[in-house]
Amino acid sequence: MKRTKEITIIHYRRRRVRKSRTAATECCPVCGSGSEMITVSAAAELTGVSRSTLYSWISRHQVHATRPDHGQLHVCRRSLLVRVAQGISEIP
Repeated sequence: MKRTKEITIIHYRRRRVRKSRTAATECCPVCGSGSEMITVSAAAELTGVSRSTLYSWISRHQVHATRPDHGQLHVCRRSLLVRVAQGISEIP
């Protein structure tokens, strides 16, 4: 008589989201809102779109962005969420 064993493997994926070392909390210089300025990488993770899509939105002035002291590019979180609410499918 053959005996068989059933093995169940459960795999959990853990994702760690870190705040940027250069997190900017100043207000957006474009709209003047007290919204947090976040890095492009953090914005991509927040919205689920690619970085290239974000750069496209920035170049088309659909999202406010600034580069403080020639450092990392920061995106206005408020304008980003407004853009996402308008619909991601509008951009090819």
